[in-house]
Amino acid sequence: MGAPQPITVVGFLGGILGTIVMTALMHTLADTEPLGAKFLGTVTGRRPRYLVRSGLVIQILYGGLAGALVPWIVVGLAGLPGEVVTTLPSALAVGLAVGVALFAVMALLVRTDVTPLALVGTGDWAVFAGLHVAYGVVFAVVLGLSRTVWYPLAGV
Repeated sequence: MGAPQPITVVGFLGGILGTIVMTALMHTLADTEPLGAKFLGTVTGRRPRYLVRSGLVIQILYGGLAGALVPWIVVGLAGLPGEVVTTLPSALAVGLAVGVALFAVMALLVRTDVTPLALVGTGDWAVFAGLHVAYGVVFAVVLGLSRTVWYPLAGV
């Protein structure tokens, strides 16, 4: 098995950074435990406040995984050129779409009772949407700097 594609690594790192920013904003604006802790609390029956560290790890890894998958989806499945995710202006549009899509998926899960609203962490949908858009924008900036910053630094 070969090494991962550079854009996959950049997407993973961008997703991690986006998740860290989103989680910090979530804690500041909604004063709630990370969604990963709420998820673990739902699964294990324990209180999320006792699962914050492990919940953060799960949430950050999920954000990184989502970030790593975006280039595969945009370029591989949608068939768009690679420049769409490696140059800043178009990557911002992709990141905004990712943030909206992540919010839409969670909203759908809440509306269909697959995910209880308490797991979301806030009843304020505008804040919740804004947090996911923040993830998408931070992710997009990291991803969009691939061609001009990260690839030259890595010698790709």
